[in-house]
Amino acid sequence: MFVIPLIRIIKPIFAAFILFVIAGSCSNKDEVVNFDLTTSIQPQEGGKVTPIDGNFPSDTDVEVIATANEGFVFSTWDGASKSSSKSITLTMDTHKQLTAIFEKLDSDKDGVSDDIDQCENTPQGESVNANGCSDSQKDTDEDGVTDDLDTCENTPTDETVDEDGCSDSQKDSDEDGVTDNIDECADTPIGESVNALGCSDSQIDSDGDGVMDANDECSETTSGEAVDVTGCSDSQKDTDVDGVTDDLDECADTPTGESVNALGCSDSQIDTDGDGVMDADDQCPETTSGEEVDVNGCSQRQLDSTLKTYVPDDNFEKILILLGYDYVIDDYVLTANIENLLELTLKQFHYLEYLDGEPYASEISLPIEDFTGLQDFVSLESLTIIHHPLSGTNFFDLLSDINLKKISFNCIEVVDEFSLKKNIQLEELRINGGGPSSGGCETYVNNLDLSNNPNLKVLKFNWVTFSDIDNVLANIPSLEEFHLLLRTDMPVLSLVNNANLRKIWLETSYSDFKFIDLKNGANDKLEKFVISSYAYRGRNICIEADLPEYVESIITAPGSTFVTNDCDN
Repeated sequence: MFVIPLIRIIKPIFAAFILFVIAGSCSNKDEVVNFDLTTSIQPQEGGKVTPIDGNFPSDTDVEVIATANEGFVFSTWDGASKSSSKSITLTMDTHKQLTAIFEKLDSDKDGVSDDIDQCENTPQGESVNANGCSDSQKDTDEDGVTDDLDTCENTPTDETVDEDGCSDSQKDSDEDGVTDNIDECADTPIGESVNALGCSDSQIDSDGDGVMDANDECSETTSGEAVDVTGCSDSQKDTDVDGVTDDLDECADTPTGESVNALGCSDSQIDTDGDGVMDADDQCPETTSGEEVDVNGCSQRQLDSTLKTYVPDDNFEKILILLGYDYVIDDYVLTANIENLLELTLKQFHYLEYLDGEPYASEISLPIEDFTGLQDFVSLESLTIIHHPLSGTNFFDLLSDINLKKISFNCIEVVDEFSLKKNIQLEELRINGGGPSSGGCETYVNNLDLSNNPNLKVLKFNWVTFSDIDNVLANIPSLEEFHLLLRTDMPVLSLVNNANLRKIWLETSYSDFKFIDLKNGANDKLEKFVISSYAYRGRNICIEADLPEYVESIITAPGSTFVTNDCDN
């Protein structure tokens, strides 16, 4: 009973639903669908689009056209189309948005739009600046040469340039460091130094003698004087190096070292008295014309009257003969032969006896016992005595009138009174005794008096025994160089009065130095200080100095030597 009524109810409802669906289906076939087209322009001032927008029935074909404004060009579409064609057709099958993109016109395609491009028709491919100008279109320095060809920037105004855009003030054609507008000498050889005008010595002739400065060894040649290939005139040359220029020199080829007169002639080149013997060998000047002379330029008349020096010691005269200053042992020597000598060495050696001008015997000379005759060697500057004992001789008395500058004594044995105080020109004194290999040569010096030698600068004592070295040093404030090797013990050495010392050399093997006083207030003048030892025995040596650090820096000494400003502390 319940099922039948339910069917009755559902059946009408289902029928009504079917009718609704059929009715709805019939209404959709008659409805029209439209779609919207919207457009935009980028940039706004670039152009226009036709149509701007619209509502179009489905499947309608719509033609859209982009038109560029002046100064712009159409580029492409964006949105519903990516075409680059100005005119496109769209089928409206949905809502569509379309953007027309315009670009500023760039006629020469240089990347700079025409509105700001200051250089039209830029050649294809050339880089440009912000103004659209390439180097081939610019002339930055306004010299008439475009920048692409101009190798010289910033040419000064109004200067003439070459095809490379370079003026003379910008070029250095010969690469000498001087620009062409200043350079007075073109084509300077590479590497040569030049003056402010760009000229090297090979390009100028400063003194106008026809020889370029590079080869001219004599600058400032007097105008008009003839010169040799080195640019030197006779007034500028001294070919034989005698101190007289060639234009004045009447004696060419003067031997080296010979003194000459104002005409450039040495005594070996002139014969003043015309006797056939050159002045250098002529012991008798002013020989009367026509007189016969010997090899020494002396006539018999002159020999009879010539001044002679008395030399009573035969050993002294034998040495003078060997040296060529005398010819026969007769207790005399021609004063003219010795009075101009600058150096003299007196030592024992072999000599020959002569008879009628021929040697006939040889023997060893003996020590000189009497130095009489030495006083006439008035020009001596340097005297050396070797193996001639001086004790008991008249040696020192004969030196008083000789302006000696240097004296050397070797193996002079014992000297009790050693005084050189009359030789005020003395600059150097050397006293040498016998070393370990001397075969017994010894030198003892007592009472050495150097109190009146203000010019004494060099003092050298080697293998010598002294009685009072401190007193000697105290009286030589001028001393600059001091060498000392004593044969006696000397624990203390004082140099406090020697403020001019520059060089010191001490040998300590026999002296047993323990204390050296160097407080003379002038340590900074020292250049060299050497302490050595032939037989170093490990002794400690203290050096007391004003400037210990400086003295330490220049000293060469055994490791046990130390420098301080106070050896007591």
